[in-house]
Amino acid sequence: MKTSPRKYAARPAAHNLAAPSDVDQFFPLPHCFSKEDEGQFRALRQHIMASVEPENFLERAYANEMAHLLWQVRLNQARIESLTVNASEEGLVRLLTGRCDDLPNLIKGLRRRDHDAVKTVEALLKDFNLTQVDIDAHAHAAIASDVLHLERDCDAKRDQFDRLVQNFEKRRFLIAERISRLAEMARKEIAPPPPPMLENEGD
Repeated sequence: MKTSPRKYAARPAAHNLAAPSDVDQFFPLPHCFSKEDEGQFRALRQHIMASVEPENFLERAYANEMAHLLWQVRLNQARIESLTVNASEEGLVRLLTGRCDDLPNLIKGLRRRDHDAVKTVEALLKDFNLTQVDIDAHAHAAIASDVLHLERDCDAKRDQFDRLVQNFEKRRFLIAERISRLAEMARKEIAPPPPPMLENEGD
């Protein structure tokens, strides 16, 4: 069963939540992030911080790692979508390679939706007795390996995220148990001794 950090949203206290600048100080963003990526990642990380309400540095590290795992899943999903959108063009390139003398310029024309380029492609497909089914087959072959790799990586990152959340829950549970035992010991230590029995009590 998948676990979501939202289950922590009911915890009442939020006074230990770190400010974004404090989190960046200890967990700086990768240099490869664009300005847009930085903003989106910080928003994701702050959402997780607000959900789990980390109480110390170690819990902030857990939350930061959760954010990175979810971010990787999001990137992989975006790459899969991009590959799928461009698959038809890649399938056409594979299909017409060796059958067209100026294929790169023809593809550029298709991207511009140039009328002459569209007509040229239609003519080539007709000349070689090719159809949209052939394009789709080559498109699938062009991206199948990459999509499979990205989907497996998404599954692996989700599993890592789930294990991380479970470890986070287990750690808090163990700490709560320890505090409960200490509180019980403290109550026993400060409990007043029973009153002494009088000699004639019970006679």
